[in-house]
Amino acid sequence: MNGKKAWILFFIIIITAWGMFLFLNANTSDKVDNTNSDIEKETTGEPTAKVDIKISEEEKEFQKNIEENPEKSLEDKLEEKNQIIKKQNNKDINYFNEASNSWDIEYCKKIKDKILQDKCIDNLYSQKADQENKIEYCKKIKDSSKKTICIDNLYYKYAILKNNLSVCKKITDNTTKEYCEEEINIKNLETAQDLNDCSWMTNDVKKQCENKVQINNDISSLKESTDSEDFTWCNNIEDMTIKTICIDKIYLWNAKLDRNIDICNKIKTENIRNACIKSVSGIKDKENFQNAIIDENLDLCNSITDKTLKIKCLDTLYMKKALAERNKELCNNIENEFNKNNCIETVMRTENQ
Repeated sequence: MNGKKAWILFFIIIITAWGMFLFLNANTSDKVDNTNSDIEKETTGEPTAKVDIKISEEEKEFQKNIEENPEKSLEDKLEEKNQIIKKQNNKDINYFNEASNSWDIEYCKKIKDKILQDKCIDNLYSQKADQENKIEYCKKIKDSSKKTICIDNLYYKYAILKNNLSVCKKITDNTTKEYCEEEINIKNLETAQDLNDCSWMTNDVKKQCENKVQINNDISSLKESTDSEDFTWCNNIEDMTIKTICIDKIYLWNAKLDRNIDICNKIKTENIRNACIKSVSGIKDKENFQNAIIDENLDLCNSITDKTLKIKCLDTLYMKKALAERNKELCNNIENEFNKNNCIETVMRTENQ
């Protein structure tokens, strides 16, 4: 009986184990099928949204090479792509340079890089605006900063050309505006004739203009006073240096007119004072020389300040007196040796006649 029970128990265990095996095998198969199904969905399933990616011809060529040469390493493929990009960049730069040299916008349009293309077109518009002086080209420039510079440049050129200060005020850049105004002010400063020409100028330039006009007026007064005997013109001069020179010249004129060296001593400017003394002395010496010869007056010769002229005056009178009196002893008073010998010989000849 015990043996029979043992067989029954063994049989039950075998059946249970077989059932467990079948159950586990069926469950694992389902999981594998489900996993394969999920992977298949991820790899072969339809995309949820369409993505439209635009690629250049160079990139298409790169993709084609990858597909045709799958054995290439990733490093080789990246290097190949870099070479393609570099090649395109060089083309873009060449198109950019051709556009700049020829002013042909069609070269700009061939540039693939959008940023470089816009820069190329903006540069051409800027060049044409500057060359043809047309603000319409400036307005076509996309870059706002370049557009402003282009417009300001045209306003600046026109303002200087027309000498129009009001056009400078249309310039937006403050530095350029100030430079424009200053250049026109300085240009007009050169031609300013009176204070009214300075009235519309600004700041330091206006002061320079007023000073220049005043100095010009002072110089005009100085010129007018050159042959004047009074100080009327000098009183109109504001600059003290020019005024002093004006007064000194009046003293110079009067001293020469009156042959009076004492008037020269009133002159403050040293070089004018020295010139006055020399000039007046020269005039008096010439007059004394002429009068001394005419009047045969030795005292007038001795009053001559110029040494050379004084000797000439004395020698002339001694020779004249020696010949008149036929007295060769008077010849010995002659200082010039040649004239002395000539005097003695002439007197001796007259004595023998």
